[in-house]
Amino acid sequence: WEVETVREEKNRSLDDPARALQDAFGRGLFGDHPYGTSVLGTIEDLARPSVSAAEAFFSTWYRPCNLAVVLSGDFEAATALALVERTLGQLPAGDCASRSPRPLPPLEGRTEVSMVHRGQPELRIGWRTVPAGHPDEPALELAAQLLSNGGTGLFDTQLEQPQRVRSPSAWAQGQRQAGSFVVRARPREGQGLDEVEALLMEQVARLAAGDFDGRELANLVRNEEVSRLEDLHDNRGRAAALARSFILGIPWAEARGELRRLAAVSADDVRRVAATWLGGDRLVARRRSGEP
Repeated sequence: WEVETVREEKNRSLDDPARALQDAFGRGLFGDHPYGTSVLGTIEDLARPSVSAAEAFFSTWYRPCNLAVVLSGDFEAATALALVERTLGQLPAGDCASRSPRPLPPLEGRTEVSMVHRGQPELRIGWRTVPAGHPDEPALELAAQLLSNGGTGLFDTQLEQPQRVRSPSAWAQGQRQAGSFVVRARPREGQGLDEVEALLMEQVARLAAGDFDGRELANLVRNEEVSRLEDLHDNRGRAAALARSFILGIPWAEARGELRRLAAVSADDVRRVAATWLGGDRLVARRRSGEP
C-alpha cells in the first residue's frame, strides 16, 4: 500500500509545473548523481519496486554508526542520556559499510534543458559550486543575498521594482560533495525567456565585476545574525542546526563559527567567488506554457 501512495505522490509531482521543472533542473545540473534524482525516485523504479533490495539497503545503512540523536530543550542531560541508552542504545551496532562518493558528471559550457508544462513560463540558471564547509561558502551565501534579499538586492532594485521581469530570486546551497548557486525569474506578459536570461546574467556579471554597494554587506550580515540567533533560541531551530551539522559532516564547534566567517567576508571576496564560480559552465532550464 505504501508503494501505491508514493506512486500517486510521484504522479502528482509530474502534474505540478514547479516540481517538474525542479526535477529537470536537478537532472541537468547533477546528471545521474544522487543529487540529481528526486527523493520520490523515477517512474521506472516505482513501477517495479524490489522489496529485497529495499530491505538490503535498510539493513546496510540504517545502523547506529550512521545515526545521531539530537536533543534540545529544558531537561536534565543525565536523565535524558540514560533514557536514550535504555532505548536506542539497545540497537545492535554491527559493522558500518563504507562507499566512495559517486563522481559528478562534467558540466561544461552552457547546457540547456527545456520543457513544456501548464502554468507560467519560468527560467532557472544554475552553477555547481563548493561543498558545505568550503572557505568560499560564506561569500557565495552573501552573493546570493546581494542579488536577492526582498528589498535592496540587484535583482530587487534593477529587475523586480522596475518590473523588467517577474519574481526574480537567487539562493546558494551547500551539500557534502558539491554545492549549487541558482537564479530564477518569470517573464512579463509577451516577454521571451531569452530576454529573461540576459537580464539575469547582466546582474550576475555586475556581481563578478564588483559593481555593487559594498556597505550593504554589513547590513546583510547583521540581518543574518539576528535570524540565526532567533533560530538558536528556539528548540526546533537549535535541533535543526545540530542535525544539519551532523548530516553535512561538519563538527558542531566549527558550525557555530558560521556567523564569524560571514562577518569576515569582504566585497572583494564576493567579487572573487562570483567571478570564479558563476561563469560559463552552467545549466539553463526553461519551462514554456503548454500541455505537457
